[in-house]
Amino acid sequence: MSKSVPFRVSLQRDVVVLLLVFGALILGTMVVSTRLIVGRMSAQLIDAALDQTEDHLRTLFRPVGGAVGFLGKLVEAGELDPDDPTNTVEVLRVALTQLPNISSVLLADEDGVETLVIQREGGWYIRHTDPARHGGASEVIEEDADGVRSESVRDLGYSAETRPWFHKAIERYHSAEPGVGARDLVEWTEPYEFFTTKQTGVTASAAFRSADGRLVVVAADVALTEINERASELSNAERGAVLVVMRDDAGNWVVVGLPDAEMFPGVDPERYRVLRAPQDLGTEMGIALGKYLDRYASGTARGRAVRMKADGRTWWANARMVKLDGAGKVWFSVAVEPGKLTPGLWVQRGVVLGFVALAVILMMRRVRVLAHRFSEPIEGIVVQSERISRLDLEEHGRITSSVREIDRLADAQERMRISLRSLVKLEGDLRLARQIQQQTLPDGWPKIEGFEIAAWGEPADETGGDSYDVIGCVRDGACWRVSDGETCEKMYVLLADATGHGIGPALSVTQLRSMLRMGIRSGEGLGEMACAMNDQLCEDLVAGRFITAWFGEIDGASRSMRTFSAGQGPSLHWRAGEGRAVALAVDTPPLGVIAGMDAPIGEAVQLARGDIVAVFSDGIYEAMSPTMEQFGQERVERLLSEHKGSSANAIINALQIAMIEFCGERPADDDRTAIVIKAV
Repeated sequence: MSKSVPFRVSLQRDVVVLLLVFGALILGTMVVSTRLIVGRMSAQLIDAALDQTEDHLRTLFRPVGGAVGFLGKLVEAGELDPDDPTNTVEVLRVALTQLPNISSVLLADEDGVETLVIQREGGWYIRHTDPARHGGASEVIEEDADGVRSESVRDLGYSAETRPWFHKAIERYHSAEPGVGARDLVEWTEPYEFFTTKQTGVTASAAFRSADGRLVVVAADVALTEINERASELSNAERGAVLVVMRDDAGNWVVVGLPDAEMFPGVDPERYRVLRAPQDLGTEMGIALGKYLDRYASGTARGRAVRMKADGRTWWANARMVKLDGAGKVWFSVAVEPGKLTPGLWVQRGVVLGFVALAVILMMRRVRVLAHRFSEPIEGIVVQSERISRLDLEEHGRITSSVREIDRLADAQERMRISLRSLVKLEGDLRLARQIQQQTLPDGWPKIEGFEIAAWGEPADETGGDSYDVIGCVRDGACWRVSDGETCEKMYVLLADATGHGIGPALSVTQLRSMLRMGIRSGEGLGEMACAMNDQLCEDLVAGRFITAWFGEIDGASRSMRTFSAGQGPSLHWRAGEGRAVALAVDTPPLGVIAGMDAPIGEAVQLARGDIVAVFSDGIYEAMSPTMEQFGQERVERLLSEHKGSSANAIINALQIAMIEFCGERPADDDRTAIVIKAV
């Protein structure tokens, strides 16, 4: 492989060669053209250019007002409703397809419900804003030319009620006389920057009363690029220049259509985005046309061509005003050098075409070299990127290039492919681990007379370090066995919280759950099971790892409960007779810390009707608000007090709602698990 060179050096070298050749050809063409152009400019041809320009501008703007009026009639007939975004999008799509000079169409009501449709590069961009559904956020649908859609909800900081087209339409509606036609309601904004595309343009909008009585605004955007293209087409057709202007809010001229003409050197209409006055274009012609437009608007120069000097040459110019729907107005001026309309123009065109043809031939030859050097490896990288986007992460051959940056890009892409393949495998493993863990959680449990039980768990990662279990038992002679039915006489409840969250802690709490079920099946008591589980975890867990756990044993016949807490707390006992919550003591350190630890099981506690025992993992108490405030035990006790008369399920639901309202958009830092047991 030949020695690579920096992409910048190679590109600059080739582009400079092309620019020097093309610049020399253009310069030679301009010199020859200047010598050939002679004669006087015809006032009749200026008028013809004005007529043609007026026709073009009417063709550009008039259908826009008609489209707004037609869509307004659909609103009044109840066939177009902002609350029905599906139908609205289809109708607006048809409008955009039929009128390619419109860059986007919008529909918004006075409640802030708004739908925007933009056609771009063969695809579609759709935004629907409904404050009742998403607050300040908007639903965004992007569809490419192949029909591939992506949907998301984004907080764009957008509100239709703050846009100038909305204000214009509402003000016009309230000031209009009764019985005014749909087109007479249309108002045009002053030029401004569009919110979504960041293009500069003008908007035609009108407000209509819908079938259900709401005010609905229909708007259509026309980008300045459309006006620029029309002005450029007319300038090229007449060998002159067409300048299109409008008034801003202060009544000053601003250029909205700028021709691609030598009369404005240094001003690129394709990149013209900042609205300026004609005098601010930086040329003598801009100053001259600005003064002439002032005279035309005042009536002192209306209806006749005038002669003026600019850039050392003589020009003839005339202007005209086109009234749009509503109160909108567009002014335009045509300026032509007299000699450009003479027969010598044909000779000039031939010379220009000859030089351009020669330049194109030379450029084509050089482009072949550039295409081989740059395009081939870049196309290979694009194909590989498309495969990666489809998660086709198999190797399809090494891409090489003589350009250093492209070669490094190919290497980076290959490393990315290998890394992504590892990440995809890891993601699959995480999904499998989460699925296995979720399958261990009970999706239902037996009932025990006199008690209601509800539980909820939410991991902070794909797999969590919290777990819970509810196990029913029935008497079998002198022994107890695990019940497979819907009712039981005794019930064991577990809440376990391993240090950290992820795959490791998930395996640990799953192991603890399995050991509990094995202990119950072997007929061991709660204390013996806790001691055995602690000793086993001391052997299995690495240093610094442990599990906090709470065990509850409910006896349905005596309506009593025995509990054991290994570092899990505080657990709360709402005493209905006293009307207060009492924190249950922690009995031992967490499991897996001290081998040979005793497990003192207290006496059974009678639960009166209305008593509640609530057990929570640390993720509940330590949940943080956006202002870094903890949820805390006090809020949990207040929640139990407020919902003491509700069912166990209702208390769990109230806890979830309280957590969402308290934490807002802040993600969970730790797993959250809760169990509520209520005596009924």
